[in-house]
Amino acid sequence: MPITSDGCFLAYKAVSNDFHDLWSHSIDNSVGSTPEVPRDKVDSNRDRGCSNGLHVGAIDYAAQYGGIDLKVDDEDGGGGNNIVIAKVNPRDVVSVPTCSRYQKLRCCKYEVVSEEWKEEITAKLVRVKEVLGKVNKYATV
Repeated sequence: MPITSDGCFLAYKAVSNDFHDLWSHSIDNSVGSTPEVPRDKVDSNRDRGCSNGLHVGAIDYAAQYGGIDLKVDDEDGGGGNNIVIAKVNPRDVVSVPTCSRYQKLRCCKYEVVSEEWKEEITAKLVRVKEVLGKVNKYATV
């Protein structure tokens, strides 16, 4: 997950087509919003996967949770859902559940900074493929 110049990091969140959370459908996740819950209401037990708190994570986790196929280029590749990019201050992270191979976390606050995830992910996947191609090239020499 990228780290921002102010020490925060960027994570992904699957949301409905109207940018509300997929669990309660009550939390606005439109760009510019800052969802927040009391820290003491966020489950700190990492052995509980699905529990109280705001959830964000790696792109694979968000896509799987939202039923979004990252390989589909058509308009319905998300099954009606979207992914937003959330900026998280590390001080707001409460727990990292073990159940999802450490790909998600629970926090008490984040800021929704973008919904332009497809272009970003595509660029990152292209770059990873390039780097892996170079690594494989040198590994066979």
